[in-house]
Amino acid sequence: MAEVTSSSSAAPRLAMHGIRKAFGATVALDGVDLSVRSGETHALVGENGAGKSTLMKVLSGAIRPDAGTMELDGVPYAPRNAQEARQAGVAMIYQELSLAPHLSVEDNIMLGMEPTSLGMVRSAVVRRKTLDALRQLGHEGISPDASVGTLSIAAQQIVEIARALAIGCRVLVLDEPTSSLMLQDIERLFEVIARLRDQGHAIVYISHFLEEVKRVAGSVTVLRDGKTVGGGRTSDYAIADIVSLMVGRRVEALYPRAQRIPGEVLLKVRGLAGRVRPHDA
Repeated sequence: MAEVTSSSSAAPRLAMHGIRKAFGATVALDGVDLSVRSGETHALVGENGAGKSTLMKVLSGAIRPDAGTMELDGVPYAPRNAQEARQAGVAMIYQELSLAPHLSVEDNIMLGMEPTSLGMVRSAVVRRKTLDALRQLGHEGISPDASVGTLSIAAQQIVEIARALAIGCRVLVLDEPTSSLMLQDIERLFEVIARLRDQGHAIVYISHFLEEVKRVAGSVTVLRDGKTVGGGRTSDYAIADIVSLMVGRRVEALYPRAQRIPGEVLLKVRGLAGRVRPHDA
């Protein structure tokens, strides 16, 4: 697999400061900070219930925070809904893709963004923008006319990312993107992520696969119980260190050998002999 690195020289593309969100008596986020630079892949990790999904819902405009501030390229950012987040350049790619399987690749990429003139869709412009988005990802081989429902999951994921590029995304969130992919498709996805990083996009990479996090992300933020408990350059953390931050205690062995106590004998054979094999009897 090719090495995937990140840049740390640019100012933060995304900055989230002191984000707090409570649902009744349950505090889902308690002063969470997250900073992602342009040209960087930043991993967001934590156990289930740590607050990752809630934080991304705040970022995407799905819910409003009770406290805290956000900035995009140094400009205050406070989306009231998902549409405002998309218009600001924040794109979310979830595990469950949000494509229309009966429509073509082109229709899915440009859905709701079709350029028009005098009320008519400008087909040539639509085709050019579709091809440009696929070319940015290095996937010109995907036909704009193909029905999305006939594509593999990996190709559908590329279409979803191309749609994010078509809206002019500045921050791309990938939520467990490899969970349904084969090994060779994961490698191709990592190549796409490297392309996007090199093009200056800020990428938030959410995954439970810490080996992937170590490889694909240049930096990491760790959440536990709705709080930011660690973060920095991924290269500064061993996987065991990240796990310890996630669970709140030192983990001596990630995969401890289970102790087994033999039970009663279920089958015993002694002195078996003969010319006839058992299955021929």
